[in-house]
Formats: sequence, structure tokens, C-alpha cells
Amino acid sequence: MFNCMGSVGATSVRVRTRRPEVAGSWRSVRGSGGSARWPTWLAQVWSPSLVSRGSLVITGPDSLGGRRESLVPELVDHFESRLGRMIGAWSPPAAAAQGSPQVACFREGRLAGCQSFATVGLSRTPLRHPASDQRFHLELLACENTGRATGYGHFPDVLEFVTGQLLASGQAILRGDVVALPAPLPGGTMTSLYAGLPVYFDDDFFSVTIENGSEVAIVWLIPITDQETAFIREKGWRAFEDALALQDPDLLGPARPQLDL
Repeated sequence: MFNCMGSVGATSVRVRTRRPEVAGSWRSVRGSGGSARWPTWLAQVWSPSLVSRGSLVITGPDSLGGRRESLVPELVDHFESRLGRMIGAWSPPAAAAQGSPQVACFREGRLAGCQSFATVGLSRTPLRHPASDQRFHLELLACENTGRATGYGHFPDVLEFVTGQLLASGQAILRGDVVALPAPLPGGTMTSLYAGLPVYFDDDFFSVTIENGSEVAIVWLIPITDQETAFIREKGWRAFEDALALQDPDLLGPARPQLDL
């Protein structure tokens, strides 16, 4: 159980959920200014500096030297328990905002054929939501089916872009929020990101308490289309999640069809 607030036509809501019967299906859980580095997918260029590892080899702006404790071990353990082995992480670029997290890549987790990307360290910076005076500690998650032969796709850049926006504005994104992207993702139909609960996993994955006592919420960023964004603005995020529950699209598919709204 986790207190979560959606800002698109929503008020504070206490989320109560049950565990999914089948992993990999959506279930309804009723209940941005600033600046950042221009993302490389705009130029159709992909040149990340992923550092592969065996058990754990991490690089970072502070020369982490593979020390797991420097990368918030509770978060890494939490992610690996569902997302699979962490194969490496990208360090923030030199010009990144203070507090910029690493972006880690995970494979061989509970969802077959899925690779996941998550920020590790964003939660060190508390963020405020426009609809609340509460401070939130967040980590961002993105997941996709691993269909490409090489490379890691656009999600590392997407997470870097979004974290830059959040740190520049000091504002959190929570369930029901929509983040506009500066350009469509490859394929041309997905133009924004919906902030949701990571419902393809069990409820215990939705948040984790780290060593300093902070409760960290895991925010799943789901690519959505212009029409889906307009629907959320007009009908609200609960109606959108009802449509997800009814139509049950494959949200891990980069070329999924648009919802019938």
C-alpha cells in the first residue's frame, strides 16, 4: 500500500491493489518545465557508454569503482529481484544537473524477453508534486521487449531527458501524470510518457524503503500517443487505466497499436 497522487484530474488517493494473476497484463489499480540535454534519439544517433560487467562493474561521476554500496544497494537489490541481472549502467553526462542519477540496464528478469532500464539515485533528491506539499523520493522505470539485434534502444536517453526535467523543475511525476517528449520516439506514434504503477510486477515492487529510511516510489513511464494523451486530459487518468484494463495492450511492445478510445 502506497500513497500516490495523480495530477491529471485527480485528488490524493490511497492505492490498494491485489497481486496480478498473470504477469505481463495490465490491471486497473483504482484508487513540466526546466531544461535538459537534448536527447540523442532526436538525431537518430545512439552512442551510449554502457559499461558491461560480470557480477558488478559500475562507473560514475564519483569513480564508484564497482562499490555496490555507492549505488544505493537496496535499490539495486530491489530492481534485480524483479527486473533481472543488472548488466551495466550509464553515467550522467558531464553537463548533467547536480543529483543526476545513473541509468541501469537489467535483463533476464521475471518478464520473459524483456529488458528494463531504471534510474538509480534520483531518489536522493526529494521532489515536490504540484498537487501536494509532500516530498517524494522517486526512481523511474522503462521496460520493453528485446527485439533488436544490437544496441539498447532509446530508453536510456528518455530516462536521462525526464530526470533532467525533474531536477531542473524540482517537481515530481506521479501516477496519472503525462510527460511530453520533445520529439516522437522511433516509429513516430509515441509522443508522451504516462506515469503509472509498475503493475506488470507484484505490489511489493511499487516502492522500497532504503537505508536512510526514505520510501522510494517506482514510477513506470509508458509511451503513449497524442490521442491517448488527449483522452487523459479530457476524461482523466482513471478512465485511461480503465481502458488499459479492458483492452489489455502489450505495453512492452514499442510498436503497439493505439487504444480504441
